[in-house]
Amino acid sequence: MNFDQTIYDNADVTAATGISAATIQTWANRGILMLTKQQQNPGPGQKRLYSILDIARIAATQSLISYGMNASVAGRLAASLEHEPHDGEWREALQENTGRIYILVVDGGVSAIRSDALAADHVRNVLSEDCQGGFTGSATNLRSEVAMFNVGPAVSDALRFATAWHKAEFSVLDVPGAFATGLMNSFAKAFRSAGCPKDAEVFHGQDSEHHIYYFCPAASAIAPKELRKYTACPAPPSLAGCRKVMF
Repeated sequence: MNFDQTIYDNADVTAATGISAATIQTWANRGILMLTKQQQNPGPGQKRLYSILDIARIAATQSLISYGMNASVAGRLAASLEHEPHDGEWREALQENTGRIYILVVDGGVSAIRSDALAADHVRNVLSEDCQGGFTGSATNLRSEVAMFNVGPAVSDALRFATAWHKAEFSVLDVPGAFATGLMNSFAKAFRSAGCPKDAEVFHGQDSEHHIYYFCPAASAIAPKELRKYTACPAPPSLAGCRKVMF
């Protein structure tokens, strides 16, 4: 999974997180999203583009706010997940995407990231503290206290948008293949622009009524706008009888 490639626009972030475009713009203006200079000011006529890391950070920020945390504090804590000493733990948790990501906050800063409840219990025991299930301090800052937040569900839902297999079906009665050709030409252009990543695989199969194209998660991430109107698969599909499409 390419965490850093900036290929998602505001509409994609809204679809992934459920956060309105207006809220995203407000957070960007207030510095809550911790965007790069290029993202903050993309230039005249240019769209602000986001990476999977950005989407995960925005989802984590929203999740922390839902516990009652101040938006600026939530944004700061979510951004700190991407930097040392927690960046490796954060990326590993995103890669696993189990729906459980526990953030341990001690004295106003992130102390640890864990991805299972047993690990969270272990942290409680080590610290000899009663880690609360939610935010219990001031609404504007974290005092000297310990708290545990599970941002996993919100982050998992957001990443599912970016990491799903997609299925596109076209009737065999479409003899010229215009619709399928249009999609594949758009994808091929995006594929080349992304540097022809080897893990961005597309497979083609056929039944009595349809030509079927399956886009793996890495391929789906390259062209989210092209695939948005097609079916996101809840689980990896069976590729029996399919062949890999070469670009």
